[in-house]
Amino acid sequence: MNRKLYAIHKWTGLIVGINLLILSVTAVYILAERMIVESTHDHDHHGHPLIDESRRVPMQPIIEKLMARFEGFPVKVSGVNYAVIEEGANTIAFTQEEEYFRFHVHPYTGVLSPDYGTPPAGTTENGQPDGLVFATAAEHETLEDLSPLGLWMLELHANLFLGTLGTLLVGIVGLFFFVSTVTGLIIYGPFMKALAFGAVRKGAKLRFALADAHKLVGITSLVFNLFIAATGVGITLGVFAVQYYLLLELRDFEAAAGEVVIADPLPDFDTVFAAGKAVLPNDHIYNITYPGGIQGDKSFVVYAQPDP
Repeated sequence: MNRKLYAIHKWTGLIVGINLLILSVTAVYILAERMIVESTHDHDHHGHPLIDESRRVPMQPIIEKLMARFEGFPVKVSGVNYAVIEEGANTIAFTQEEEYFRFHVHPYTGVLSPDYGTPPAGTTENGQPDGLVFATAAEHETLEDLSPLGLWMLELHANLFLGTLGTLLVGIVGLFFFVSTVTGLIIYGPFMKALAFGAVRKGAKLRFALADAHKLVGITSLVFNLFIAATGVGITLGVFAVQYYLLLELRDFEAAAGEVVIADPLPDFDTVFAAGKAVLPNDHIYNITYPGGIQGDKSFVVYAQPDP
């Protein structure tokens, strides 16, 4: 049994090794950059004031201008993140076949900042939509917490630049990491108890010293590793579980209510926002996902939370 467990431990460890290195390096960089940003700002990060709703610019006219600019390209809106706190920015995400791009929108001025990806080629001479004001580089920096390199690191950390497939792979790696950690505990736990805790054999061959150090780090970081593995699986694979449940709920609703057809044209953002606010008057809506995503082709999904 120990030989079988050792084989499982070794191969799951080898499988997660490279990804774990990527996760560790990117996490250290992202945390360091966020700490620098936190330390260089003079405001209180524990009590962000809420957005002044009376000063918001309507989102639908901005969406319509962008869509008019992309007319002739297979572009559609995939979702809108809605700023809840003063320092936040609205975000409009678009899909173009397999491509994905996104704009930041200042909630009070409507000023746009290219955030991620590349809009369709030839939209204008300078690649920016006509009739829309874009932030300068200095203005753009105030709309996000991470630098371009930080955003690059964040995407590598979250999905390995592979989008939804990458998120799924990271979740599977988390499962392997969990198995590797548990089998390591079963195999090496009794062995470590037989030695002085944390003992690394001196004068032994290098590979023996490295093996002892490996076991020591594994045992001392056991609880941390289990939490990292379990929460990583929950964050990544849990998204798919929730979306699958939502898809089943929508199918049940359609079966009970009769055929649900897609409105043409789709309801505008402000209509959907108002419908969500009517159902959840005391919550803060922070995201609206458009039809065509993983939640299905026939529904908007409105996400809200009581405390931003």
